[in-house]
Amino acid sequence: MAHESFEDEDVAELLNRNFIAIKLDREERPDVDMVYMAVCRRLTGSGGWPLSIFMTNEGNPYIATPLAGFASEIGLDSAKFENLLNNARSKLFDIRRKRIHPLKDDKILTSWNGLMIAALAKGYQALGDQEYIRAAGKAADFILKNLRTKDGKLLHRYRHGDAAYSGFLDDYAFLVWGLIELHEATFEVSYLEEAIALNRAMLDMFWDEQNGGLYFSGAELSPQQGVVISSCRARCGQTRGAGPFCGKHAPKRWTSHGICV
Repeated sequence: MAHESFEDEDVAELLNRNFIAIKLDREERPDVDMVYMAVCRRLTGSGGWPLSIFMTNEGNPYIATPLAGFASEIGLDSAKFENLLNNARSKLFDIRRKRIHPLKDDKILTSWNGLMIAALAKGYQALGDQEYIRAAGKAADFILKNLRTKDGKLLHRYRHGDAAYSGFLDDYAFLVWGLIELHEATFEVSYLEEAIALNRAMLDMFWDEQNGGLYFSGAELSPQQGVVISSCRARCGQTRGAGPFCGKHAPKRWTSHGICV
């Protein structure tokens, strides 16, 4: 949808004549997205994507326009509704394939891979399918090799050989989780060692010593980007599942390393 909007010449002419247009990929910069989604909820009472924010020259938002969802009561039984939906989908596909195909979003995100690694490792433990554990190990090894800085910190995304953006809280939390599950499935000590090191780095980078909890973005991002990071603090259990990994207000199953094993 972004390409359909921004590649339309009439839309582009209107935007360029009246505004300074900045396009943000919310998956690459979820910290910025969180700030303006909070603005959208304040202004409209709800949120959604894609989202357009209009701001004054001083950077103060005054209009937020999410793509709103809708629902209606139609009074059909499930079989009739399924048939109606299939017919509509078929007609939509016939029209859509005549248009220029949208670009494929092929980013590799550290956080999403962490979740996948955990799921595959748990799947292997439950079902014993070797393909699951091979896939989990391959993904973990790729992330640890290609999405880290020279000093061992995580990067957020990888695409076409380019790794970029300092890792966010969920990158660390979900990858730590995935590595722990991978260790429990394989008893490979190196995965546990990596999890411990990354968890320590996460607490060093994101822990709020003054108020408790964890920030979503590390300290190195906020000065350069001007993001109001204080609005993105992740209290335990409140930000995209990352809270349970905070380690300082820890449940009983947590070790002295601050990770759950």
